[in-house]
Amino acid sequence: MDSDRMPVPDNTIFFYITTCFESGRIELKPREACAIESAAKHNPNRDIFVLFISPVGFTDIIPSSVESILKYPNVHLRNNDMWKYAAGTPLDQWLRSDAMFYSNYLYEHMSDVLRFLTLYKFGGIYADTDVVVKKSFDGLGLNFAGDDWGTVVGCSVLGLSVTGLGHKIAAHCLNEIIHHYDGKEFIENGPWVFTRTLNHLCQTSDRNLWSIDQCHGFRLLPKNTFFPIAWINWLWYFNATFTKSTLQASEDSTLIHVWNDRSRNTRLELGSNTAYELTAEQNCPIVYSTSDYL
Repeated sequence: MDSDRMPVPDNTIFFYITTCFESGRIELKPREACAIESAAKHNPNRDIFVLFISPVGFTDIIPSSVESILKYPNVHLRNNDMWKYAAGTPLDQWLRSDAMFYSNYLYEHMSDVLRFLTLYKFGGIYADTDVVVKKSFDGLGLNFAGDDWGTVVGCSVLGLSVTGLGHKIAAHCLNEIIHHYDGKEFIENGPWVFTRTLNHLCQTSDRNLWSIDQCHGFRLLPKNTFFPIAWINWLWYFNATFTKSTLQASEDSTLIHVWNDRSRNTRLELGSNTAYELTAEQNCPIVYSTSDYL
């Protein structure tokens, strides 16, 4: 881990860990570590920055998962001071007002805000920690998101360039947050902010019309790219009854997303023969081999 290394613009993959215990101690769970390892494994030519929001830094992190991901030389851990991080950006004054902390879903809303801020600053790719990456991101281009199964466009996997179109999209999202932040609604400050921004960019809310030309170069990738299984069927990843059909559905996907807001309390013992376990075994082998559960 190179403590002096900075993200390479447009060529870095970012993950955020915003949850911590009351003591401030961070725990990197096997499923989160799997997301990071799989991204590092399939993208050796990109740096992976894992950003933490923790008042005590890394000193008390559960060691086994961290040791697993640090076996990859392209993985870098950083503890973020949000106020310093936002200095000089459109969020600077807004963040100092503490408006973000009036939230019923603080950790999730922190993650929403920080993903847009990070891509505004550096460009690159952001991914949630409830994914398993199966392929390189190199063929995806610079400005993209994956079509979702809901009424809004999810931003759990998002690529934006640090200049041009990507920077414009990120800036619009930050402006939406500053003027329309809502701490009461779970998806308001992420998917809804992002969807309103794309509606504005593409000049229509009809996603069937969001061609590359209509959206000025932004690409809405097919559902199968990141979300082969709809959120309503999240349990398919964790139930062996659906293993065959789920693996078939996700065979050509760049990654799978397992809907952590639904699946976070589902603990898998090794040997479950579920689609998630088999995908993890293949794509995050170090975490898999050193964990007692997923």
